[in-house]
Amino acid sequence: MDTRSREQAVRPGTVPIDDKDRVFSELALPEADCHIDTDRYFSPEFLKREIDRLWLRCWHTACRDDDLPEAGSWREHRVGDRSFVLVRGNDGRVRCFRNACLHRGNLLCQGEGRSGSLRCPYHAWTWRLEGTLARVTDRQFFNEIDDDRYRLPEVGCQVWGGFVMVNPTPDGTVPFDEFIGPVAGPLARYDLANHVAVGLNVEIDVASNWKTLQDAFLETYHLPFLHSQLIKFTNEMRTRLAVMGRHSLMVTPFAEASERGPKVSEQDVYDAYMGQMPVAARILMNAGTGSPAGTGSPGTGSPAGNGHGGGGDGGGGDGNERWTPSAAPDGPSAKVMVAQVLREATEATGFDTGRFADDEVADVWQYFVFPNLLLSSHPGHVFCSWVLPHPDDPNRCTLRIENLRWTRPEQRASVRAPLGKMTGSNLSEKDGRRLGKAVEQDLVNLPRQQDGLRMGGLQQQTLSRHELRLAHFHRTIDEFLADG
Repeated sequence: MDTRSREQAVRPGTVPIDDKDRVFSELALPEADCHIDTDRYFSPEFLKREIDRLWLRCWHTACRDDDLPEAGSWREHRVGDRSFVLVRGNDGRVRCFRNACLHRGNLLCQGEGRSGSLRCPYHAWTWRLEGTLARVTDRQFFNEIDDDRYRLPEVGCQVWGGFVMVNPTPDGTVPFDEFIGPVAGPLARYDLANHVAVGLNVEIDVASNWKTLQDAFLETYHLPFLHSQLIKFTNEMRTRLAVMGRHSLMVTPFAEASERGPKVSEQDVYDAYMGQMPVAARILMNAGTGSPAGTGSPGTGSPAGNGHGGGGDGGGGDGNERWTPSAAPDGPSAKVMVAQVLREATEATGFDTGRFADDEVADVWQYFVFPNLLLSSHPGHVFCSWVLPHPDDPNRCTLRIENLRWTRPEQRASVRAPLGKMTGSNLSEKDGRRLGKAVEQDLVNLPRQQDGLRMGGLQQQTLSRHELRLAHFHRTIDEFLADG
């Protein structure tokens, strides 16, 4: 893949990253990008500005296409105090309408469901799934009603890579193709539209600002400390970064020991990688093989859990089946062997890994699609998350997490994990095992950070080159807030 042809976003006050092969330590961080005011994380006024100028004017991820599986499936989508309804029509197309009856303004839909039309529960005015007016109760008692004028107002809605992307105010903003363009080409190889949630599909209420959460997944600086169980097989010191328009990429080497930790053998690296598998990842990696998970042998699984590079529950290999590395200095590395394991498990599902190099198979290629979607990508297996702000509380947000697996069409409905609910501040042991240790650690830490940010003693956060993507993320937010 020719990464040098990617869009370069080098503007005053933004991070000059233009090449994924640049290790973070080799990059410069302009002084203007070194500090982030803390009030943006807890100020109700700042959240209102974000809602009005960013979320209501920017393409963002609302749900997965398979959350609306058949004609008549609908789902409410809230942005601040505005309500929209996503609906799959009889023509198979997903549309997004303003969620209000055009008679007297009652909400048409709340939550999610399926119906043959959109019917107001107040006076039974009814619209077809495509938004045209179908019925006015006691029409004869009204003055003339022009059906065309009473079509439900439609807002920007595109299905891309299996994600439903919404822009409540598309007029005058960047067209969707231009918005997604910088990441569309690199991600096309993963065939995201043909992935389905296997093992993990959950919505979590988190006691932190949406940016506090997003920041945590955009850097690996904290990995050796908050996620110390990962240092045997994750070399965060060799993380590579790139800016791609409003979006960004972080490549974190897996199956390599951290340069911060003690020197370990290739066997130790391999065993650590195979041992740190969340329960959901074991299910995911074995979906197409029927092999028992966590044995430490080829075809068993992957610890890929979150954007940092995995994180498991410690329930991996039993030590009875071990790969024995070659005694020769040029023998296979742990990365080569891990790539072989992942290729075998992925090829068994029918996904062709031949166009991916070993580092693209074993490492985490984490794409951030501004403002809220993260895709930690392996061929045939993508750990994805997206965050949505709370409508009015800057100290809360909603996180959606899915373990996506490329799956043959005839199997998708039967293996798709139903959407569940969790509360991040009160995770059960079972919840923690499903999420994986690293994600659980993040969810425990996020409320601590949110509390610290709003204590009043810290006016600014101070960023390092580890946190270049945070700087770019916040400067992009600022561009929206400054516009208009």
